[in-house]
Amino acid sequence: IRRQRQMCIRDRYQSEADKKFHDWYNYVIPGSIKNGATLSMVEKEASSRASLHMDMERTPTLSQSVGQDNIGNIVSALVDIYILSKQPDYNGAIICVDEIEVSLHPDTQLRLLSLFNKLSGELDIQFIVSTHSLTILKEMLKMQSKNQDDYTVVYLSLIHISEPTR
Repeated sequence: IRRQRQMCIRDRYQSEADKKFHDWYNYVIPGSIKNGATLSMVEKEASSRASLHMDMERTPTLSQSVGQDNIGNIVSALVDIYILSKQPDYNGAIICVDEIEVSLHPDTQLRLLSLFNKLSGELDIQFIVSTHSLTILKEMLKMQSKNQDDYTVVYLSLIHISEPTR
């Protein structure tokens, strides 16, 4: 029932969803999505679920890189949140992205962070990301130094606890 409700909501906002996916994906990887492309669902054998997709300028659907797939999955989630934000009972969202930098060029990493920054206010989204990327860490530290209320960098480290001696 929940899936049917989401599909009905998505149908109602199809043209807006098409535009958002196109614009947000091209914001992160400029010039990637063809003008006039429409959203469709694509299933790949390597993935356990279908995801939203738009035809790309120079890359066949099943030949996209891991980075392009990752951006597509993130933008798909953002489009879902955009559609849900149109509902009267929307109270904001949280998106968690593990190892956000995987298979992304440093410039693409920065554009993705910029999109997150833009949409956090527009759609009331809190983003939680993990990373090993110095590019992302440096940018987040700059953002945190300007606004500690909205940006926080937390370092996690493994603490080795030795066995008690007998």
